[in-house]
Amino acid sequence: MRRPVFIFLLFCLCGITSLKARDIVPFNDKWFFKKDSLSTEVTIPHTWNATDMQIKAKAFYEGSASYRKNCLFPESWKGKRLFLRFEGVGSCAEVYVNGKLTGSHKGGYSAFTCEIQNEIKFGEENEIKVLVDNTARPDVIPVNHNLFGIYGGIYRPVWLIITDSCNIAVTDHASSGVYISQKNVSRQSAEISVKVKLDNNGLHPVPVILENVIYDVTGKQIAAERQSFDLQFQGMQTRTSHFKLKRPHLWQGREDPYLYKVTSRLYQNGKVIDEISQPLGVRNYEIIAGKGFFLNGKKYPMYGVARHQDWWETGAALSNEQHDTDLAFIMDIGATTVRFAHYQQSEYLYSRCDSLGLIIWAEIPFVNRVTGKEWENAHNQLRELIRQSFNHPSIYVWGLHNEVYQPHAYTAQLTRSLHDLAKTEDPGRYSVAVNGYGHAEHPVNMQADIQGMNRYFGWYEKKIRDIDAWVEHLETEYPEMKLMLTEYGADANLQHQTEFLGESLNWTKEFYPERNLAMDIPVLEIFVLLFLLFIVAYYINSDRSALSRSIMIASRSPVYWWVSKYIIAVLAALVYMVLIIVTFAVSGFAVLGNKFSLRMHFTARENIKLILGSEDISCNTNVVLLMVLCTLSLITACIIILLVSYVFNSIFG
Repeated sequence: MRRPVFIFLLFCLCGITSLKARDIVPFNDKWFFKKDSLSTEVTIPHTWNATDMQIKAKAFYEGSASYRKNCLFPESWKGKRLFLRFEGVGSCAEVYVNGKLTGSHKGGYSAFTCEIQNEIKFGEENEIKVLVDNTARPDVIPVNHNLFGIYGGIYRPVWLIITDSCNIAVTDHASSGVYISQKNVSRQSAEISVKVKLDNNGLHPVPVILENVIYDVTGKQIAAERQSFDLQFQGMQTRTSHFKLKRPHLWQGREDPYLYKVTSRLYQNGKVIDEISQPLGVRNYEIIAGKGFFLNGKKYPMYGVARHQDWWETGAALSNEQHDTDLAFIMDIGATTVRFAHYQQSEYLYSRCDSLGLIIWAEIPFVNRVTGKEWENAHNQLRELIRQSFNHPSIYVWGLHNEVYQPHAYTAQLTRSLHDLAKTEDPGRYSVAVNGYGHAEHPVNMQADIQGMNRYFGWYEKKIRDIDAWVEHLETEYPEMKLMLTEYGADANLQHQTEFLGESLNWTKEFYPERNLAMDIPVLEIFVLLFLLFIVAYYINSDRSALSRSIMIASRSPVYWWVSKYIIAVLAALVYMVLIIVTFAVSGFAVLGNKFSLRMHFTARENIKLILGSEDISCNTNVVLLMVLCTLSLITACIIILLVSYVFNSIFG
């Protein structure tokens, strides 16, 4: 039964047997996902938390699962080097080829590569298996799911990379192997350095030529340099080319996101055996305390938003089209800068920001809690973020942590060490750490180039206008300090309501005390209400009803009979309406505005728990409960009408 899969994969792989200097092949189809005992065919990107993580807090699957793919690699690939590059797996992974471990990774947001040719059986069937686990761990950041959930699965694309024995390094923390630096940037000139890491998988030195070329946006070559040398075989080797561009076309954000292209080529015996191209946006960022942000010497407005990477019923397994949709929204509102919170995001996304001219804050998921066991992993994730994203001109700052506090001494020391790592890896960019308190002297502060502060005046605290006094105080007390307001605002989702009123939100309570049960048109309520009112009206207006006969007997004229009958009908309907409203209130539902709305109040839900003695009331249970109570309301209304009929019959019958 599996042979069609093998034939398909063989066709796809054999279609590139005439290999170029480097081939990069999508490796996303025909994976078999297995959780518990159930196995299904999926296409990468894929997450097993696409829906459960978004429906109810702390009720999603957190654990292990596996992915398996069977394929054939052609005999002609013997002697080549094969790598699997995973752009994102949440959050810990082990990769096996034919049952042998070829790589592992800890961290749900950065890429990693595995070299696999030594375990491959060329011309035969091979099994690729990936074990994935998104269980929160004290030694892997983020250490919990509290601030945001870690989507389990291979939720970003997988690539098969094929190179010669000598190549531009593929396994340098899954980076491009090429690092472009710039300094002394002005409109007159710019100094550009291109550092290339090279790898020889053989047992002898190999004579090679490394060529680095800079092209303008039209493809015209504007600078080039060649180096000839013997590529050694013991460990990675590094070579650097230096250029000085005269009157460069600067990358000026949204105004003019001009991109050069840097291409690095490796030659052996006159033939290109590897090639990598990277973007080059010539620019200079500067932050001046008390004055603001400057791009190429020009003050630049920072109209910012933050972006998380998940979509409804898709989770984090996003397509490039979905990334583009998010960026289109961001561009449409006039934003000039984006904080990609609170973790490394898609490589495609960063590349698009280069082209769009958005100025980017990239950060690692060191958030909200420390355990004392995350030191090594935090450093490794920061190193991966920097090396994998090094050449994106849109990135101006590396984020080290967000609202991490106790124990203060440990957190401050870890943040200081992360800052040192960031400046060692990339001296040309800023580092930033963020605090949720509004005073500069907090014990974990001042460990990075920029001190960020999250303040939610008018939401978490005080009133919106109180931000003025806070800013003026900081400007007066710390005029030399680089400070940034890194989160702000208030809740703005019309589908979310709150019962906890005051000058600002009580953040110790549920942020969103109501949930929309996806009934924008209240079909259920309208149907029940109209149906039951029809029954009441029909009964009262029936000449055969006891109530109608009683009114007729008591009436002195037909007009009085009709008026009395309809007054009682209205009163009966009002009684039923009161009962319905009481029903909704008791069952945890509200009448909002001029329509009934299926929105569940947490406070009312707590009352239901007390009444029923239940530990948990799901949304579906509440819908059933509503229907039951509506039925009880109908019965009660009918009993009241019968009692009224009985009284009339007793008096007038």
